Amino acid sequence: RHVAGTTIAFLSAASASGGQRAQDGIATVLGLMGATIIDEPHVRLSFAGERLNADGTTSDPEIEAQVRAKLDAIVASLDARSSG
Repeated sequence: RHVAGTTIAFLSAASASGGQRAQDGIATVLGLMGATIIDEPHVRLSFAGERLNADGTTSDPEIEAQVRAKLDAIVASLDARSSG
């Protein structure tokens, strides 16, 4: 499948860094391949194991706000692309 022209967003969860290095590296590669990367806002959840339930849900308002902001950015990007 072609990467060029696709819209990609990352949410990562890891230890103290929140997966920043991995996310930055793959975003660079996919960007060079022509993907539109939704970089802002960053969603890098540090110490996620302590903040997420086993089924992936959370009641942490900070996580909920970060994920909501990322989804809003994705929708805005897709809307701009479809109207432009």
